Amino acid sequence: MTSVFFEPAISELDTQEDIQVSTLSRCIQALGGKLKIVAHFPDEEITLAKFG
Repeated sequence: MTSVFFEPAISELDTQEDIQVSTLSRCIQALGGKLKIVAHFPDEEITLAKFG
């Protein structure tokens, strides 16, 4: 049910080419999640940032 409440906001994010990480993080936190930015390389995975 929570996702239905945030559908308009999520839809708006989908149409933006560039979004601030802080805005994305707040939206994910509002849905009960946490944002993690990870760079994937052939030999390793590096966590660049964790939010929330």
